[in-house]
Amino acid sequence: MDTHFASPERADRDQLAKEITLISDNVLVDGLMRLVPGLFMVLNRHRQILVINEAMLVMLNVGSAHDVLGLRPGEAVHCVHAGEMPGGCGTSQCCASCGAAIAIVTALCENTTVEKYCTLTFHQENHEAHLYLSVRCTPLSLKGELFLLVFLQDITRRQKMAFLTRSFLHDISNTISGLMGLLQHYENEKNSEASRASNLLQRVSHLSTRLAREVEIHRLLFRREQGVYTPQWEPVTVLEILKDIGDAFAGHPEARDKDLLFPQPSSDLQLVLTTDRFLSVRVLSNMVLNALEASSPGDTVRVSVSRTLDRLTFSVWNKGFISPEIARRIFERDFTTHAEEGRGLGAYTMKRFGEECLGGTVDFLTSPENGTTFSFTAPI
Repeated sequence: MDTHFASPERADRDQLAKEITLISDNVLVDGLMRLVPGLFMVLNRHRQILVINEAMLVMLNVGSAHDVLGLRPGEAVHCVHAGEMPGGCGTSQCCASCGAAIAIVTALCENTTVEKYCTLTFHQENHEAHLYLSVRCTPLSLKGELFLLVFLQDITRRQKMAFLTRSFLHDISNTISGLMGLLQHYENEKNSEASRASNLLQRVSHLSTRLAREVEIHRLLFRREQGVYTPQWEPVTVLEILKDIGDAFAGHPEARDKDLLFPQPSSDLQLVLTTDRFLSVRVLSNMVLNALEASSPGDTVRVSVSRTLDRLTFSVWNKGFISPEIARRIFERDFTTHAEEGRGLGAYTMKRFGEECLGGTVDFLTSPENGTTFSFTAPI
């Protein structure tokens, strides 16, 4: 049976029954089952569940432990990736970057305690839901067999607040960098002709307004745990959106020694969209910033616009390539290859605001030959 990460092998029915009995009769495990306040389970070397505590049953919304014994963790929680391969949980391509799968496999292979963070996307009734978990795995040897004590902590709310904080600082820093760049231009140009200085001051005013909106939107997101934001619809031309992005990156440190190219004048740029100007600029600015951060001095980042009968697409290209392991999960909230809480910015927020708030589509294409293009398609 094929696998992209962990072994698909499982214990047969008789072996599984013996292991369940052995673990259930163990005094240490019995004590942990009664005393551990959080989520707790024990796995065999094939990553199958042998025992599970009451808190875990409540979290899974199952009436009896017998409903999940023999399953792997991702199968028990209805992870969206658990059924992608015949071997089940741990064998799909996404499992290779799953914090829980990595912790379990590493602890079993190296016979040592391992702790990781896991972003879990799972099926819940008719929609997908998300949890962020701290997963700690400790090996246990009994009668020559290796088992795994798995302690899980639901840190979704804590992680969400950490994410919002970092997102706020990320976007504020980006806007302030743009403001500082424009003010430096103004300082250099203030003794030149009045029209040029006036134009720079107008651009500074626009970015200052954007900064105020950044503070307002994050105030709303922090106040409402569900992160509800109501778009402020207004007519705006494509050219105005592109100018706002250009202002944000005029003098921006990430744009230094790099070519940020915008489309040549055309009728498409005069097209009027009914959109939330701030959110549209935010989505596209994150695309541009990510592209600049992935580029080296002398590289080019290209912004382009195309249209069909009823849709308009903004695209941001750079020559970098996103590896398949990262690309598969790039839009998941808080997905990161790092252990620090609150990491995973830009891609998730542009997806959320671009699609949930603005009714558009955010996507990307990447290859070693053609580089990476992120796109935001909005209704006209």
